[in-house]
Amino acid sequence: PLLCLVDLGGVPTLLWKLIEEVRPDDYVVLQRTPPVEFGPADWHDAMEALLLGAFISEGFVSEFRAGFNNLDRDYFNTVVSAYDAVVGGRRYVSQRTIASGSLLNELDIHNLSALKNTRLRELCGQRSADKSVPHWLWHSHAAVKRAFLQALFEGDGSCSALPRNTIQISYSTLSKQLAIDVQQMLLEFGVVSKRYRHTVGEYKVVITNRAEAENFAGQIGFGGAKQ
Repeated sequence: PLLCLVDLGGVPTLLWKLIEEVRPDDYVVLQRTPPVEFGPADWHDAMEALLLGAFISEGFVSEFRAGFNNLDRDYFNTVVSAYDAVVGGRRYVSQRTIASGSLLNELDIHNLSALKNTRLRELCGQRSADKSVPHWLWHSHAAVKRAFLQALFEGDGSCSALPRNTIQISYSTLSKQLAIDVQQMLLEFGVVSKRYRHTVGEYKVVITNRAEAENFAGQIGFGGAKQ
């Protein structure tokens, strides 16, 4: 059931309705206040959520191999540290210079036994267009969701200064469901965004309102995003 504001004989009325009963011109009432946090979240869950966001954005997990690549050395080191703490096991770290002249940091995992003992196993064999927020994360502490969103935007997010003193924060993905999930999770922190299909086939979640951008910075925030 959803709480809706409907017109009953010209009188605005709050009424509980099932999803199939919601009609055009009904207004669904949503709570947009930031989540209240009672104490710190479990560090293991927060690190696992960070890894989830990082691998969804800049990594891959096949049936037999996994990896994560990023240009930001600090962000990369954070992900590797989280991997060692949550997953453990043998992994390989390397660097190589790419065509642009930048130094790419690479994490390679050839044995997935340890990874498959964590909730990251849900990413195994998942195509980019099929990615979504897993069920367990929706029921997690607000701090855990924040860690996920920070890692996600750090990987595939961008922040740009636009004309007329405006700011745009965006996240791009090939998965329509993931874009919907990110937009919904942002709402849990009181951040309103827009979602649209880009001409190149990507789905974008965009925050263009300056007040909402400041809200994002205060409620979630991310440090080294691409400009």
